[in-house]
Amino acid sequence: MSHSGQASAPFSSRSARLDRVILKFPAIRAAFSSIRAVFNLFDADKNGIIDHAELKLAMEGLGASLEDSEIDDMFTVSSHMLES
Repeated sequence: MSHSGQASAPFSSRSARLDRVILKFPAIRAAFSSIRAVFNLFDADKNGIIDHAELKLAMEGLGASLEDSEIDDMFTVSSHMLES
């Protein structure tokens, strides 16, 4: 539920609306394009989702050796952020 008491739009719907807004701002569009390119580097199986193993490998590539429990925590936190 949103803060107004109405059900939140599904993530894909909110994402599509955000994409339309971003297209109106070239600098933001360029930044998101760069982010998407980095995402694609880490999405090894190209399914549009970075899973546990891909995130762990990405973090190691960035010089951070994390325990599986720390990767789990990252997924938990991000899930909670998407729900709010």
